[in-house]
Order: sequence, then structure tokens, then C-alpha cells
Amino acid sequence: GDFFAQAPYLNGSAGQFDYLACGSCFEVKCSGIDANCDAGVKRPITLFVADTCPCYVNVKWCCGNYSHCDEMNEDVNGNAHCGVSQNGTWQEESLHLDLSDNAFGLLTTGQRGDCNPCGIINTMMRRVNCPVNGNVYIVFDTASVYEDGCPTVYGQPDQPCFYYLAVNTYNIGGYGGTSDVTIVGGFMINGTLVQEERTLLRNLNYPPDKPQEQYGNWVNPQNIAIYMPLKFKVYDTVGRVVESPTYTNFSSSSGGVPHFLDIGSQFVKVNFKNP
Repeated sequence: GDFFAQAPYLNGSAGQFDYLACGSCFEVKCSGIDANCDAGVKRPITLFVADTCPCYVNVKWCCGNYSHCDEMNEDVNGNAHCGVSQNGTWQEESLHLDLSDNAFGLLTTGQRGDCNPCGIINTMMRRVNCPVNGNVYIVFDTASVYEDGCPTVYGQPDQPCFYYLAVNTYNIGGYGGTSDVTIVGGFMINGTLVQEERTLLRNLNYPPDKPQEQYGNWVNPQNIAIYMPLKFKVYDTVGRVVESPTYTNFSSSSGGVPHFLDIGSQFVKVNFKNP
């Protein structure tokens, strides 16, 4: 299959959308037999996309300069494995996946971590639903700052709030990736506590010159408290949404702010077409 057709955000303009492919899942298997792919290994493995190809540390393969197709064997039809122009730059149909040592070993020898020799192999791939266990989770960063009593409007009682909120998503089914996280909560506007929905921001502390690291956390804008009650909405890469219940507080008497918050819902599976 065409990786960029199945995960178009991975090749976003100037890398600005690269993080949207994070969390996607692909089934990969050896295509034919070469020096790094045992004849008896036919079982495919499922890969979880953790980042985009990191140019910063992998100049040879990831900076868009050269495809190195000359290092790869022919595909099962006897054709060149990837397209390359006369000056050696990538063509649109060219693709590659960087595998961890464990994944490479499972794919080529059937043994986790056994990738000696590791190298370049021909593969076939297709996008699949990400395997999940239960519901979507909100993961609270330990940097989050929660208080049981935050000042509101003069003369009105204090309410629980997050002075700083940093979260991520986990166990995302279907497409796997997350495009946005929104909060329906209370915000102080011109001296009035107003309940409304706002989109959390990508953590700006992640370096813009390394787009593969932009998946990061979602955070509230600086110096803007989020008052409870609140609920979370998680959007996948095609705009589908799942919602959490409404939470009134995370006081210490009720266990405090959890590290993993089960929101009680999950994305439905996607009917991906077989290649």
C-alpha cells in the first residue's frame, strides 16, 4: 500500500503536521527472501508509529535528500522497490519504515531483538486498526497543577481548578492518531465564570525544528485556569470524537488527580480495505 495515501499527515508541509501520524498502526510482513529475511518467517507484525523519520539523527534516510533505493532488492514482481529520480531524490511513491530492534527481529527471524544483521529489507504493508484494551485514556502529566479551592467571582465560593493542565491520550482505537483534545470547563471572562469548550494547545516547549517530536502534550494557555466541573473530548485524525463523563473534582479525598483516566468510551473500528 501507499503509506502517504494511508497516512497523509506524515508528509505535511514543512513537517508541521507530522505529529498527526503518531499513533497509527500498520501491518508489515517480509516481501520475498533476502539476506535479512528468513525464509520461514511469514507472520506479519503490527507496528505502532511512534514518530516521523527523525532527520536530526538520521540524515541518510530522513532528510529528503536521497532515497538509497540502490541498497534495496527488487520487490516480489521483480521491479525496483522504490522510485528514485536521476538526481537521487525521493519520488512520491518512495517510502520506508524505521523499525526498532525488537520489531525488526520479530519481522525477520521471529525472535524479539534478534536483528543480527539488521539492515534493509523489502516489505509489504497495510494500515490496520490499532489494537486496544478497553477505553481511551487521558494521561495527566505530573507537571499539572490542581487545587481544590481556586478563587472565582468576588463573594462567590472557591471552586476546584487546574492552574496548569498537561495531558496526553493513550489507547486510541481505529485510526490510532489524535488530532485535538478539547476541554468543556469553566473559564474566567471579564470577571464572570463562564462554561465553554476550548481546544488545548500543543505543548510549545517541544522544539519546532524537530517535527518528529511534536506529538507532545496538550496544555492550557499560560495563566488561564480551567475550573471544574469539566469533561474531555478527544478527536481522531479524521474528526471523530469520543467524550468523557463530567468530573466535578479530583480532590485528595476522592483519590486526587489520576495518572491514567479511563474516559469510558472508545473509537469504533475502521473498515480498512485490504491492498
